Formats: sequence, structure tokens, C-alpha cells
Amino acid sequence: MLSLAAGATVIAVATAGCGASAAAQGNTGAQGAPVKHIECSQATSYASLRQLRRAATSVAVFRLAGGTRVRMIGGIPFTIATVRVLEPLQGKRLPAQFGLRQLGGPGFVADQGSGCPPLVSRRDVYVAYLAPFRLRRGGPRVTNQYVVVGGAQGLFEHAGPVVPANEASRSFARVGQEPGSSLPAQISISQARHS
Repeated sequence: MLSLAAGATVIAVATAGCGASAAAQGNTGAQGAPVKHIECSQATSYASLRQLRRAATSVAVFRLAGGTRVRMIGGIPFTIATVRVLEPLQGKRLPAQFGLRQLGGPGFVADQGSGCPPLVSRRDVYVAYLAPFRLRRGGPRVTNQYVVVGGAQGLFEHAGPVVPANEASRSFARVGQEPGSSLPAQISISQARHS
């Protein structure tokens, strides 16, 4: 089991079945390669935006700005996406661009309901509760890389087709809708700024 500093613990990486029956079930990727499924469990369950904010060093609006690269740690893939801060909301100052470390990568699938947030998409804008990436709690931070606090709990995706300039009309939906969570399903910029 791999434990990361921002409240997410990777539970398992399991290879889906191979062969004709697996292909029929959609368990193979490009060129018939087996797809590996990732499951996550939250080490910490956050009950409010205030709790997320206390665990985060920064809160910001961002979008994917550049390429991605995949790094393996103990056989588990992490995608590091270059993101650009569109609007800092709270906390410590972030670099204008930084690496967002996310669980998953090509050939690995985080199933719906697995507890793992999806990889950020170039077409979307996000509000995220962020903390510097560390391989282990209390360990040194990895320069210019951040993670979303609580995995899917601290990541909100813009809910409309375009991001309006009027801040009051911007709404963001939580990407991880875990049953029984008391975190709001949608937030505004104002709520994130004042959490």
C-alpha cells in the first residue's frame, strides 16, 4: 500500500483479465493490451470546505496548460500535468504554472466509484484545494508539484459550457460524488474563497 501526504491512499492496482472474454468486456486498451484498474480509499474524509481548507496550503482556479508525463512509484502510475493558475483564491502563493500530480495514467483506469479522481482535462477549468506533493507524510516536498487534498474530495470542475467572467455566476461541481459525503456537490468561487 502506498500512502501519500494529501489524504489519499492507493489500495490496489489490479490487472483486468486478458483474452477474448476480457476484450468483449472492455478490459483491454489500445492494441489489445490489458487495462489495469486502480482503486483508492481516502485516508481522511472531509466533512466541510473549512476542513479541506485547513488541510490545504492553497486554493486556486486552474486549467491544464501544457503536457503531461507519467511517473511510476512502486508500479503505480502518477500523471504529472502542467497546469496554469487562473485565479488564486486563498492560502500560500502558488507558482503561475506547476505540476499537478494525479493518480493514474495510460493503460490504467480509475473506475467510477473507485474513490480516485479523474485526470484533469484540457477542456475544463477547476477549483482545487492543494498541498505540496510529498512521497510520505513529513517527507521533503517535491519541487513545484502539488496534489489535490483528499483526492476527489478537493477537486471541483466548472459546471457550465464556458467560464463566465461574472464571478457570481461561476459554479463548480465536485468531481468525486461519494455517497454519504457532507461536502457540497457544487460550490462558487466565493464559497471557495471564504471557506
